[in-house]
Amino acid sequence: MKNKEFKKVLFKAAFSVMACDGEVAESELLEIKEMLKNTLYFEGLNYEEELQVALEDLKGNGLQSIESFFNVLKGADLSELQELQLLEVLIRMIHADDKVDENELIFMHRVRRSLSVLSDAKIMVRFPKNINLLLNLSKYNAKPFHSNLGTMNLKAFDDINFTD
Repeated sequence: MKNKEFKKVLFKAAFSVMACDGEVAESELLEIKEMLKNTLYFEGLNYEEELQVALEDLKGNGLQSIESFFNVLKGADLSELQELQLLEVLIRMIHADDKVDENELIFMHRVRRSLSVLSDAKIMVRFPKNINLLLNLSKYNAKPFHSNLGTMNLKAFDDINFTD
């Protein structure tokens, strides 16, 4: 996948995993800000615009906005490096609030099922401390997301400034 399109997918993934549990913690927003400032993951991406698009989609479509991420991911032709970066960003977002919600595990399982290049062995080598998030999640095969999005408080986004 081309780098520019991948950065959009990566941002949508980070946003979606942050929202899928129905609450946005300040620590999750701080983690995205940290990645924007100190990594190359989103370099050159108009993340203010991407955030607005993602928020509007979430407000208007609720859980379907997260489901749409998986449709995009299924159609993406990711390289091994892109798959590794996607997992790394998602792991960082999940750990940002120091708790792992079941919806986040369902999200990660669905992402893992969508990846076609990375083997379990490569995942174990790269993310040994996060095996519980990435492998042996078959119990989440048929589980749907719990829909907490209807009651989600989106005010956390009102005051977020990614440039400071």
